[in-house]
Amino acid sequence: MSSPEASSDDAVVAVDERGRIRAWNAAAELILGVASKEALGRACHEVIGGRDVFGNRLCHENCVVQVMAREGEPIRPFRWTAHPRPGVERAARVSITREAGSRGKYTLVHVLHANGAMEQTEGLSAREREVFAGVARGLRNREIAALLGISPATVRNHVQSIIQKLGVRSKLEALAKVLRGSENTLAD
Repeated sequence: MSSPEASSDDAVVAVDERGRIRAWNAAAELILGVASKEALGRACHEVIGGRDVFGNRLCHENCVVQVMAREGEPIRPFRWTAHPRPGVERAARVSITREAGSRGKYTLVHVLHANGAMEQTEGLSAREREVFAGVARGLRNREIAALLGISPATVRNHVQSIIQKLGVRSKLEALAKVLRGSENTLAD
């Protein structure tokens, strides 16, 4: 599956022809604050809740992108704001490609060009990024531990390492620093 110039910093979400999420990468977890296991199989519009730059709802059951894909129309990059939960808003530039499948099926690959959040976590290890994704979702250490199959003490050690590497004093400050960095660059 090719995608429109996606980098490892970009959130990538793949949606089937019925609007169901089939892929959700680690950057999507971090940027949107939704775990892949919470997103996979669900209707895209229910998880992302996208709106245009004027606040009009883009994501709904009769998704215009799905209509365009069915009709073979090109889908040009656009700006939107994702609303994955009440009170959470993430702006991004979105590129979407249609990947043809068999018997009229297809996959829409959404790439949210969002270098800011991942750049802020550049010095973290892969495991620290996984732990931080849990922190970004508001999970407690024991919940992150259960999710990742590690001990709460190991999560605590990773959190302390994250705090030190980001040059902050708490999980809340770490989250604020990363999200502040992503908001400054997501809408560019």
